[in-house]
Parts: sequence; structure tokens; C-alpha cells
Amino acid sequence: MHYINIMIKLLAETPGDQDMIDKILRAFDQLRKRLEDKNREHEEYKKRHPATVGIKNGKSYEIRDGAAHENTPSISQDDPASMPWRRSPGAQDGHKGHFRKTPKITERITIHAKGYTCPICYSCLVRRGIRHRTVEDIPEIMPDVIEYRIERMYCKHCRIMVEPDVTEALPSSRLSIRAMLIIAYFRTGMRMSVENVSRMMKEVFGIHVSEGEIQNILSQLSNALGDEYTRLLDSIRESSYRHMDSTSWRIDGDNYNLWTFVTRCEAIFVISKSNGHEVPLEILGKHNGTDIHDRH
Repeated sequence: MHYINIMIKLLAETPGDQDMIDKILRAFDQLRKRLEDKNREHEEYKKRHPATVGIKNGKSYEIRDGAAHENTPSISQDDPASMPWRRSPGAQDGHKGHFRKTPKITERITIHAKGYTCPICYSCLVRRGIRHRTVEDIPEIMPDVIEYRIERMYCKHCRIMVEPDVTEALPSSRLSIRAMLIIAYFRTGMRMSVENVSRMMKEVFGIHVSEGEIQNILSQLSNALGDEYTRLLDSIRESSYRHMDSTSWRIDGDNYNLWTFVTRCEAIFVISKSNGHEVPLEILGKHNGTDIHDRH
């Protein structure tokens, strides 16, 4: 303040600078008022938040028993007891526990004792009940080779042979629908290469499927499920609301995008090179309802 008065006095002795002096005084008054307001707000804040109260990770906590003094013990990340705001590990009080359900027992095997003497001291052993242990196993997989004997009928009027369909396999396919769906799941759902799918089918299931046959199986499934896919797509287009999102998807080392379009009862997936808004517009068309997405 003393230096400001000296500066104003020197400027006042200079003719023609009174306007500058007035501007400096007004600016100084404004700064002084702002400082007073900040000091007042700070005093009010200290009244509302004593030194024994703080906020850590968005949660308030209180330091009790004189811990706010200089001899306050240091807070250690390795000691949860020194951090009262930190949640204790494990399930919290009142929360319902979630456990892995024990699977249903499909077979019971009793293992009898191999001897009646201790293997260490060779003393006599005494029976003390039975201990239960559950082990989940995968049965040995052997492919079923099924021969269908299909009765054929002849129409003399139409001069054609009539026979029932084999519902477990697609026409002219040597693999069942279940086996074909497993191949499609490995290739698409698990993102396995064609080479690895062929190897998996041979080593795990004992079925030899060439790489070319895998591509043919995927085409067969695509054609067989085409009508169902169209039905789902039409239902999604007509829905009052649709959820949509995309994620990165690599195919043989190349970058693509996997789009999903979901309603309450339907869901379809589309793989495209583009990640822009033109993909849902092309697939779903214009919509008068509500579209839920992240506007990426």
C-alpha cells in the first residue's frame, strides 16, 4: 500500500495523467473488494469444514481422537485400518453373497482304502467316515456316425420320388446341423482361423474337415438361415426402439467392425469395413422411433 501511494503521488505531479490515476485507483479498489470477498468465503468454508473433516475418493471422512494434531500417525496404503474412508475388502454388511452353484451330480464313485496301516509309522488305521470331493470332467468325445434309412415313395401321377426330410442335417451335407453350428461358432464367435478350426475338429471331436469344406459349411448355414435373418431384420426395422453399437473386429489380420442391432426380443450382427453412421442407415433404413447409441 505504501508503494502504491508513492506511485500515485509521482503520477499526480505529472500534468495530463489524471485519467490514468483514476483508472489505477478503480482497478485497485476492485482487486481489494475481490480479495475481501475471497477471504470471507474462505472463513465461511472453514466454519463448515473443520480441520478434522476431509474428502477422499469422493467420500467424506472424519479424523477423531485428536488425530488432526501434529503427532497424527501417517497413513499407509498397506494398512487399511489407517484409512477410515477406505472400504474393507470382501462382501459388505447386508449384501447377499453370490457363490458358484455346485453342479448336479451325475455319477458317484466310492474309493476304498488301499490298506489298514499308516504309510508313515505303520500303525493300525481306524475308520473315520467318508470325505466328499466333486470333480467336473469332460467325457471322451467320439463322433456318432449315423446311417439314415429313408423310405422312398413314388407318385405315379407326378412320376417323382417322395421321401421325408432328415431334420438333423442340411440337404447334401455329410455333417449334422449341430456339427456345422460348432464350426460356425469356432470361426465367428471364437475368431479362430480356418486352419485352427480344422485342427480343432480333428483333434477334439475326431472329425476330419478340410479348410475348403469349412468355407462351404459357412455358406450353407448362411443360405439356410437367410429367411430367419431377414425376419429378424424386419422386426428390428419395425421396432419402436433399437439399441446399436459397434466394436473392432479382425478377420485374417484385417481390421473390420462388428455392428450389433438389438431390440427386446431380436438381435442381429453385421460385419462391415466402415464404422460410420451410413452402416445403420443402410441396414435399418430411416426410423420414426427411438435409436439408442453412443453417437460415435
